[in-house]
Amino acid sequence: MMGEAGRCALDNDILIPRITGLDPSGPLFQGLVKYPALDKASAYFVDVIHTDTGKYGSKTSMGTVDFYPNYKKTNAKQPGCPDGKFEQLSPEDRCSHDRAVLLFCEGTRNPHTLMAAGAKNFDDWQKQNGTTDDINYIGPLTDFTVSGNYYLTTNSESLYSKGEEGLKPPSQ
Repeated sequence: MMGEAGRCALDNDILIPRITGLDPSGPLFQGLVKYPALDKASAYFVDVIHTDTGKYGSKTSMGTVDFYPNYKKTNAKQPGCPDGKFEQLSPEDRCSHDRAVLLFCEGTRNPHTLMAAGAKNFDDWQKQNGTTDDINYIGPLTDFTVSGNYYLTTNSESLYSKGEEGLKPPSQ
């Protein structure tokens, strides 16, 4: 919906300064949503927090900046979310998807805390193992002058930030 809102605004010569995508719809919703997906052209700056890349959310980089908290190739479940099969759209089933909202709220309330490491992709993030000068923040301090993918690990509950330790990839 936000992608379409941005395009409608542009059609009327209005440039939205920023849109933050909170785990935008992924494969489960393909073909069900008639509007084009959120993308870099939806606003002057688009940042996206991907927290459920295995089910409700999209893996695809679609923003100016894309954040991937706790990303793993094999399991998109966020720390602290329950294991198992749950009724579709139940709170337990949505836990990883809903985490994007909680991370955005925490990043807004504590702007210097949810730091993420810039990397071309997940494999590069693993190789750099937290050593990078390319750091960005979830929330109001997201750097508008850069683009790319940013990775971080979080705690299983609020306060989610691990500080600099969160720049390191999860152990596989």
